[in-house]
Amino acid sequence: MAWSFRLRVAWDECDPDGVVHTADYFRWMDRAMHALMLAAGFGHHATVAMFGAYAPIVEASVSAKAPLTFDDEVSVETEVVHWGHRSFRIQFRGFHGSTLVFEGMEARVWAVIEDGQVRTTRIPDEFRLALTAAAGATP
Repeated sequence: MAWSFRLRVAWDECDPDGVVHTADYFRWMDRAMHALMLAAGFGHHATVAMFGAYAPIVEASVSAKAPLTFDDEVSVETEVVHWGHRSFRIQFRGFHGSTLVFEGMEARVWAVIEDGQVRTTRIPDEFRLALTAAAGATP
């Protein structure tokens, strides 16, 4: 099961021919991840307030499968497909109707800032279980 986030293609996300810029898929994936975190009860502000941590992206990729144009409606499916002790991996699939238009991936780490230095640390079970429940992943 995957979390679903819906959006409509904006004019500024298209090239002069009216086709979506591939770079915008990365923004949509990030927005979908933020929406999933909010649905799980852990938006970025709450994550920092509760855990003193955040989950930055350390790797990302995207592959366009079919073109999208201005005003197309897109559903971005978001699924946590791997949990490590300090990192997790999210898979994204974008659909226009039943047509797969892009696939993407993000790898994120659980990070804290101490003495001005960023370091990874163990993901709290509370965060892992909440995202698992919202996105249908296996903890």
